[in-house]
Parts: sequence; structure tokens; C-alpha cells
Amino acid sequence: MRHLSVFPPLIFLVSAMMAVASARHVSLPRGASLIHLSPCGSSPGVVPAFVNSGWAHPNQTSHATTAYITQHGTGAHFDVDFAAVHNVVGDQEAVVIAPAFHVATAPRSRYYSPDKTLAWADGEVTWAGGYDSVSPFASSCSSFRTYEAILAALTDRSRFPALHTIVWAGHSAGASMVQRWSVLSPESAGHRTRYILANAPETTYFSDVRPREYDRTACPGAGRYPFQWTRQGGGMPRYVAERDGGGEEAAFRGWAGRDVTILIGDRDTESRFPGGDEGCAPRSQGGVNRRERNYAAWAYSVLLAGAGAREDVSRYTGYDYLKSRVSPVGGVTFRHKVCVMGGVGHDATAVYASQCGRDALFDRGLKASVGASYP
Repeated sequence: MRHLSVFPPLIFLVSAMMAVASARHVSLPRGASLIHLSPCGSSPGVVPAFVNSGWAHPNQTSHATTAYITQHGTGAHFDVDFAAVHNVVGDQEAVVIAPAFHVATAPRSRYYSPDKTLAWADGEVTWAGGYDSVSPFASSCSSFRTYEAILAALTDRSRFPALHTIVWAGHSAGASMVQRWSVLSPESAGHRTRYILANAPETTYFSDVRPREYDRTACPGAGRYPFQWTRQGGGMPRYVAERDGGGEEAAFRGWAGRDVTILIGDRDTESRFPGGDEGCAPRSQGGVNRRERNYAAWAYSVLLAGAGAREDVSRYTGYDYLKSRVSPVGGVTFRHKVCVMGGVGHDATAVYASQCGRDALFDRGLKASVGASYP
């Protein structure tokens, strides 16, 4: 695994409300402005994003000290995720950015313009996995290049001279995207970087061990990227492959040392919140419920890091199966934390408004976790 040392020189930002949105008199979330991000200089395509008043356009200066990039899940409901975080952190010394990734074949948001807006192939794992866009103009722009564009702006001291902390927060498929980004993210030496992963439908594993038996012949995708950090099967996108220099163990070793907080709703079950990823690959990670998949992913990470003596994961899904099959990776500094949100399901607004969510956003320590509970 290697980090980027320089951002592509052709990244630029275009600020202004989209013409299509203005024409339809679209109302924006409270406290939001709409901007265009142009992440790939070789492509004219743009990614819409909501920002709050803490955003500094080129030739402006922001007094924000903390940046929150909040990532939506399936459906590109970036207005919901912007509001969910903005309602908690507000505008004082905070900049909030919520980018939107659209799918070319699915219903799109009111902020989508076919001849301008970048879109990805069908399925959340495309944009959430860092794959290239497919339209318009066969644009071939990785979704992670949008994150690079945001990071390039935030680390510009002429625009954000007081900024010292950058928080990447994702809910649902957005959490899966942020997890993969957190493996590769070129963290700035002058900023503290944190990652919040809430209610992910699937996690990228770093070995072929899963918390349960599954038919590997019938479900080969479970052992390929983006469900596993591997080049096998040819599933790893160009952007990730170019930056993955050491394979699974090296990737996990670097990721384990990053400041990652896992948020899990103990009501995030299929019966209460239907529509979770129902493919065999995510189900191999703990079954039909996102709750169990996230419990199992936490147990797996703790065991893989050799941190079982510090973190008791015996009540988490898959522990009994995993404990004899996971071989710890040596030389790991494990900095991850978990907070189980009692009474919270698959709802970004409830996640960030919860005590766990607020503590994670403000980095106040996680004291509200109810532990592995199965109501």
C-alpha cells in the first residue's frame, strides 16, 4: 500500500448552483449550498455536493477548524446525510461537505443532469468501491478522485488556514465506501484524520476467512474485491490497483493503525429495515442482517489485529467460528473503536443524533455503547 504524494494538477472546483436545479426551483437542505466538484481534469463530468457556510470557495477564507465529509448510501440521498450531520455539528468552526454519486441506470436525484453529472454502473459497489464512472462521455473517473478533490481543497491553507481535523463519515453503502477509502487515503501530515463507519451493508475483508461457512464455488464474488482486498478474480478497480502495493496483510496493517470508529445500530435488521444488500457476498459476512454483518466484521478485525486480549468480542456474531480460523497479522497497532447504538436502526439521522454518533463526530470518547445486543 502506498499513499499519494501529490494531487492530480487538473483537479478543480466549480462553485454555483446547478442550472437544472435552479430551473426547477429546487429547495436545498437548511444551511446548504450546492456546488459542482470536477474531480477528473480529463473529463468534463461533475459531481454535485452540498456544503455549509463553512466552505471556502477559491479566493475565499474559512475559519473552520474541523471538516466533515458525509457520504450517503444507496439512492444518492445526499440531502439527508448532509442534514443528519449538519444538524449535529452546525456551522460554527465546522465545514460540512456531502458529495453525491449517481447510478446511470437507476432513478436519479433532482440534482442530476445527464450531460454533466458523472454516473456509475448499476449497483452500490461500483461508486462505493472506487470504480470508474461510465457516463457521460465514457468519462472513466474513479469515485475516489472526488474524495481527492475534496481533500485537495481542504488542505489548501489559503482557503482553510485554521483547519486541523478532517472527518470522513459514511452511513450504509457510504460507510463501505469510506472504509475502502480509509485504507488508501493520503492523510495530510498537517491534519488529524478520522473515519466513521455506520451501518455498512458489507465490509472489505483482508483474508479469505468469513464468520460463517458459505459455498465459495456458488459465490465466487465473496472472495473478490470489493468484498475482499485482493486482486484475484480481476475485480479490483484501476484506481485501487494502482495504489495497492503490498497486498492484504500490508493493507490491513496500515488500516488498523488509522483512527476508525464503527457505529452499529442494534435495530438494523432486515425485518425492520428491508432492502439491505441481499447478495451472497454480503451474506457470507454474517447473514441477512446488517447488524450481524457489522458485529462479525468487528470481531474479525479485532482478532486479525491480535487485539482480542484488549477487546472482548466473545458476544459478537461469528466469534466462535472466527477465533480458530483467523491468523493475527503481526506488527499491528490497532486504533479502531466500536459503539453499538441502542434503539437505532438503518437511519442516518438517528445514527448521528444518537449519543454514539455525537460522541464519534465530536471525538468525545465512546461511553454509550450497549455492546453486542440482539433485540
